[in-house]
Amino acid sequence: MNGVVVTPLQGTSVLTWTQIIGIVAGSRYTFTVTATNGRGESSASSSISIYAATKPSAPLSLLRSDSTTQNSVTFTWSAPQTNGGSPVTDYAVFWD
Repeated sequence: MNGVVVTPLQGTSVLTWTQIIGIVAGSRYTFTVTATNGRGESSASSSISIYAATKPSAPLSLLRSDSTTQNSVTFTWSAPQTNGGSPVTDYAVFWD
């Protein structure tokens, strides 16, 4: 089991978040949290399971529209089957 000690900001005992860096995309992780004071360590919190996001799958159903003209083309596609665990924010269109 991996772990990291997070010290609250000076003068407060409240820290409600942390960021874990170096996880592997496509892997599932389970996290718990304990609290420690001068008397010892608490029992663990309930656990959460988090899937580290990966790239989305390819967009689907690329289709040419009937509204193609001499100076323009129109086409459509559907969202990827899987978003990799994170919302798709952009699409890039390429041509040659």
